Amino acid sequence: VSLKHSGCSDLTMGVGAFLGKACAERWLYLIMLSAEVGSELAGRRSDVGKAAQLLQKSHNLFEELMEYPFFSFRKWKSVYDINTNSHVFSGPIVQRPLWPTDR
Repeated sequence: VSLKHSGCSDLTMGVGAFLGKACAERWLYLIMLSAEVGSELAGRRSDVGKAAQLLQKSHNLFEELMEYPFFSFRKWKSVYDINTNSHVFSGPIVQRPLWPTDR
């Protein structure tokens, strides 16, 4: 609903409008939440059917997302490659806090 209401599901949207409407965040968090909830349900075996639906939805959204110019150049191959900081840190950055170590 959030993607359609905001217009973020429009593949022809320019990058400026895409960023202005927080479309990157809307897409990424929807994909990651679907994958994580699906994974948790599958792990608990509480609702395997719903788990499969959520995991499939996450995969389908990821495939659709990769058609957008803002994401298409990234080298993500699956949902699990998503890096929410990739627009800030585009290279191979160690994803952990960096503190000064000398005291």
